[in-house]
Amino acid sequence: SDLLSDIRRLSRDSHPYLLEQVGFVRAMEALMQQSFEGMKIEYSCHIEAIESPASQQRLYRITQECIHNTLKHADATECLLVVQRVAEKVDAGGAYQYLYKDDGCGFDMRRNNGHEGVGLTSIYERVSILNGHCKITSAPGAGVSVIIII
Repeated sequence: SDLLSDIRRLSRDSHPYLLEQVGFVRAMEALMQQSFEGMKIEYSCHIEAIESPASQQRLYRITQECIHNTLKHADATECLLVVQRVAEKVDAGGAYQYLYKDDGCGFDMRRNNGHEGVGLTSIYERVSILNGHCKITSAPGAGVSVIIII
């Protein structure tokens, strides 16, 4: 199926070496472009550079998971990705906000009784490693929003 081919391509093209080869901004833009190429999903992204390689890699992996969920579950027509510096932080040089949003079918977050799937759990774990904060919101018919502050 086309969806399965897209997921396989995502997996194949997902190696973090791309971050080292072309940098965070271009790697993230390429991930979005390659993921939604040929799909009926309009996407836009605004990515600012992040200095920390650990943050770059984890946000890249989080984005892969978000895209996977959009392609597999959401039946979305629009997707937005924004990574931007929002404040100065004395200890780490800057605070960044990450926003991934789609307009897909969404899901009832209460239905899981606090038990997220493996994908959502991995997002929370990656953000926790970065000492960040993550809020995932969704509702049936309302798409999904992932907001991260690191």
